Amino acid sequence: VVLLALGSMGPMSVSRLSAELSNGILPEGVEWKDFWAQARSQLRKDRRVKLPPASKKNEIIEFAETVSHTGDERWFSDFAGKADVDEILAGLEELLLSPKAAKLGEEERAVIADRLSFALKACATKHNDKDKVRTIMSAIAFGFEELPVALRSRQADEFAMKGDDDDMVDLRGTLSKPRIVLNAAAKLSATLVGQLVGLVPVESDIDVARNFVAVLQEMPYSLMEKMALALLDGPASKEFVEKIRSEFTQIDVPFALLLWMCKNQENAKVREILPSSVVATQALLALEFEVMGENLRLQHQISRLFRDEDWLKGQMDRMTDVERGSLFERIRAVEGAWEPLQKRNIEKFVTKAYPHLAAPVQMPTAAVAPIDHKVTSWRSLNARKERYRVLVEEELQQNSRDIEVARGYGDLRENFEYQTAKDHQRILLQRQAEMEAELKDMKGT
Repeated sequence: VVLLALGSMGPMSVSRLSAELSNGILPEGVEWKDFWAQARSQLRKDRRVKLPPASKKNEIIEFAETVSHTGDERWFSDFAGKADVDEILAGLEELLLSPKAAKLGEEERAVIADRLSFALKACATKHNDKDKVRTIMSAIAFGFEELPVALRSRQADEFAMKGDDDDMVDLRGTLSKPRIVLNAAAKLSATLVGQLVGLVPVESDIDVARNFVAVLQEMPYSLMEKMALALLDGPASKEFVEKIRSEFTQIDVPFALLLWMCKNQENAKVREILPSSVVATQALLALEFEVMGENLRLQHQISRLFRDEDWLKGQMDRMTDVERGSLFERIRAVEGAWEPLQKRNIEKFVTKAYPHLAAPVQMPTAAVAPIDHKVTSWRSLNARKERYRVLVEEELQQNSRDIEVARGYGDLRENFEYQTAKDHQRILLQRQAEMEAELKDMKGT
């Protein structure tokens, strides 16, 4: 009905459309508000219609009899007027995937260049490195190596400028600035980070490679995962190795670097940087840190590696007996990195693979009399009691609330939230029983 009205009487505002349709067209008893709510939801799916915001009833509803197709004359006409960076980039991504991308004319390329320049200017104004990098990547995909952008002096520092022309941005040169790449990579998807690394010449330009080696400790894991091997094989390989060895002399090795070293132990070049015993020991130390955010996510990935029997055996096979025994003692000493059952499984696997590690230590003849209780320090005992209190008073209580909320979502047989909460409850109750037994059998000293 709305399309017929717009086709018959031309574009009009929502308020005028209401007056026209309420004048004998809508059946009696049909409220305009209900009618328009349903009509609007349908019209939003129609590419021929451009609706104004719901709050602006006096703005015109635009209507075209024909629909534009990606890359046709009307599409470029609409694209030339876009002033939102996300819409510009989405439009270019759509165009790049269309057959039209292979046969663009000069006028069409000029429109694309104009909107890309606008987007770069907007990103500089907002200091948005993520969209800045996305815009540059899109420009390079369309074959642009430079773009004219009128920048203030401070904004120009964010880009690499081409030659003596202050208005020409060197696109690939800008992607060689580590600070911009680091800021963007922390927010981009893994796919886009992989594409971005392919545009940074760390395998061919020694100065660029050295600049990225210098900020290795700041790299998010998504960037480390894609770039580290390129740096290892590139012209700054020596500096890269020295940087890693230097970082591993610190107590708090960056989690992204630590996880990358752990995951790439099958690579002979990576193993040459540091022995497996050093990497695994540092990984265990990192599991004892209290961290948040991205580091917490990486810490969980490191803890899962120790539960991977193939990975753990691979590390321990490359160690001496002394190193192996030292690592096993550290595994037994770590608290809170795994669930008690998981930790016991790790210990069981190690002692099965290396039976001599399970042999009891021979005490001197004047041995201390056996003790009925397991002994630990008061600090450790109090810490265990505090974890037990948090489990009972906070985690289990929150879990009970989650179950009650999930019950309200409908059929329990098909209720994912309810099933997840119940599974978590079983884990918490198992942990409570284990902690109670442990505390009952423990004595402070």
